[in-house]
Amino acid sequence: MNTQLKTLMLAFVGIPIMTHIVALVLLTLFDLINSICNGMNDEFNSPEKSFLLCGVLLLGGLMMFVEGAVWGKRCSNSALNTPLRYCLMLLPALLLLIIWIVIISSAHQNYSYNTYADFLFLAFPWWGVNLYFLISGWAWGMLIIPICSQILFTLGYYIAQHRNIFPDNAQRGQ
Repeated sequence: MNTQLKTLMLAFVGIPIMTHIVALVLLTLFDLINSICNGMNDEFNSPEKSFLLCGVLLLGGLMMFVEGAVWGKRCSNSALNTPLRYCLMLLPALLLLIIWIVIISSAHQNYSYNTYADFLFLAFPWWGVNLYFLISGWAWGMLIIPICSQILFTLGYYIAQHRNIFPDNAQRGQ
């Protein structure tokens, strides 16, 4: 299979699937912590909830970075990694930003439910994450999570290809 086609499959299928898995685990953890605190009658107020959400987002970003680094080091031939490959891996993030700009511009900066519903259906690989954030009411998650996961995965992939972040003798326990 052609290298560019493999890269597009990774960018449009692989990274969104990995992002959905990471988001499912971390958002479940977030809801579990929230329900435990509510069960102890220790209601989260807004700053605490925002702090916890930022921690979950940072942990998710770190996980996507590590996934990209592992994928870049172990699962690909470094001779095939050209700058075009990294650009193709960032293509879904660029398309998502273009879709966002077009929808918000055509809605005359009206941030209503219909605007986000249009965004949900046009951002095809991210339907699961976007549906969760559409239902939860945090619409910025529909934009932040896919773009940041795409960028951090590609950054981890790039750094793993160009830096020796995994020593060769680390696999043998030396």
